Amino acid sequence: MEDRKLKYIKYIKEKYPDIEIQQINSNLTDGLHNDVIIINDRDVFRFAKHDFSKKSLT
Repeated sequence: MEDRKLKYIKYIKEKYPDIEIQQINSNLTDGLHNDVIIINDRDVFRFAKHDFSKKSLT
């Protein structure tokens, strides 16, 4: 699970290089279709857990 979280944070930093990360919250276990990363209690990023779940992100 920690590997997924690190992968998501790396992706976020690549897409948003100016983002200042002071706090990270995550929910990688409860969601049926998505993993959630919350940066600084403000920015929410959802990642599909499965290929078929990608459709729900649009």
